[in-house]
Amino acid sequence: MKISELSQQTKVSIRMIRYYEEQGLLKPTRTHSGYRNFKKDDIELINKIRLFKEIGFTIEDIRPILHCQLTQISQQEICDQLKHKFSCQIEQIDQMIANLNQAKITLRQYL
Repeated sequence: MKISELSQQTKVSIRMIRYYEEQGLLKPTRTHSGYRNFKKDDIELINKIRLFKEIGFTIEDIRPILHCQLTQISQQEICDQLKHKFSCQIEQIDQMIANLNQAKITLRQYL
């Protein structure tokens, strides 16, 4: 599929898709005329990237996550590091949820 189709299906701009490619997160093939050719799997990949970005991961954090998921062999050390990173991120999310719940309780007092 062309980059424009991928952009439409994922609601991610063409510019951002190109950036993900530059950062090594996407690896499209090229046609004889040089156009990028993406696979259907790239839709899921972009959705994963968006999810990780939404929960606070940087591109530098996401790269090894995707690499670990894609290779899943002889990557135990990287994957263990990711598990630690995930645990830390979960703690941060839990703290954000607690803060939001406290804010909601405070606001309800004024209703």
